[in-house]
Amino acid sequence: MDDVNTISEHDMPPLPLVVKRIHIPQLQHTVVDKESEEMRMASLAIFYDIYKDEQYGCRLTRKSALTALCMYDRDDVDAASRSPGEFPNIDLLQKVYEQGLDVELVVEEVGSNTRQPCMAARPCPLAMWA
Repeated sequence: MDDVNTISEHDMPPLPLVVKRIHIPQLQHTVVDKESEEMRMASLAIFYDIYKDEQYGCRLTRKSALTALCMYDRDDVDAASRSPGEFPNIDLLQKVYEQGLDVELVVEEVGSNTRQPCMAARPCPLAMWA
């Protein structure tokens, strides 16, 4: 039986194939840059899932950081707590959560020199009929 506190690989968000880089300019932090590293695929999937989730508005906040931390493997989160710096993206999420930060996630797509506009920030065109 699966441990209810462990996310299986089937629960991991899908890898976004068009994303080349995710970063947070206000903190001068690059979550993942596919041109220079291949090892942070879990971070790519998790941060992109938070980015596109409408409830977070393309922002990393206390709430979205907690959601993202829950998507990581529990062993990785525990290891990050024991060894600061070994898991920089988990460290970042813990910092955002603990300090109550609210920062913008920026996504750049493959083949583009500009960032992808935040789709979650756009008002629903049906809202006028609500």
